[in-house]
Amino acid sequence: MPDLPDALTLESRLAAAWHNPAHRNKSLALVPLSYELGGRWRRVYGRPSRYAGINGDIYSVQGAGQIECDFKVHDPRYFDDWEQVLRLPIVPASTGGLKAPLIAPLSTVRSGADRAGYVINTGTAPTPLKVVFRGPVTDPYVRAAAGWEIALKGTLRAGQSVVVDAFAGTVMRGSSPVAGLLTRKTRLSSAVLPVGNSDLTFGGVDPTGTALVELRWRNAYYSI
Repeated sequence: MPDLPDALTLESRLAAAWHNPAHRNKSLALVPLSYELGGRWRRVYGRPSRYAGINGDIYSVQGAGQIECDFKVHDPRYFDDWEQVLRLPIVPASTGGLKAPLIAPLSTVRSGADRAGYVINTGTAPTPLKVVFRGPVTDPYVRAAAGWEIALKGTLRAGQSVVVDAFAGTVMRGSSPVAGLLTRKTRLSSAVLPVGNSDLTFGGVDPTGTALVELRWRNAYYSI
């Protein structure tokens, strides 16, 4: 920094972010700490701890102020700072046979085929998946060839979306938790992408053919 006042201004911003109560509330999810090393940006997840800022000693006056802070990492993996995104539109439902019981007015069964997609974790460690379902769609799901699934029961209207975050263990519609929408077969702890390619499929019922899902993930590593 050119001088001490500039350094103090920047340090005050860091101190405010470090001591933000939202980052220290133990009941909340882990927070990310992003860093750059060797020209690449990555992040770790944990909680900010001890902080010691510029103290006005002779070194800081001479332009060598020091900041020491501890960040307690709660996950052994390192993640790319940017999030990968794959968007899959739904396959429009097709009209099938008559729906029993045959009571007037007769109705037909509509079903949609799976939409396949391939995601690639180019890291060296398994990484959790985040799924964003966007309506209109009924009983949407994402299924993996490995056998696990993330699925909702019920209907999302046009304009509605639900975010299922396997890493945070949350299911949110806007700012409201809606974990009750998950099906009994859904196990968020299993929604992990191994290193390399993963074959996923998206499906549900949407006669309009406008629903879609966003598959989001960060490549993960065991090394810094």
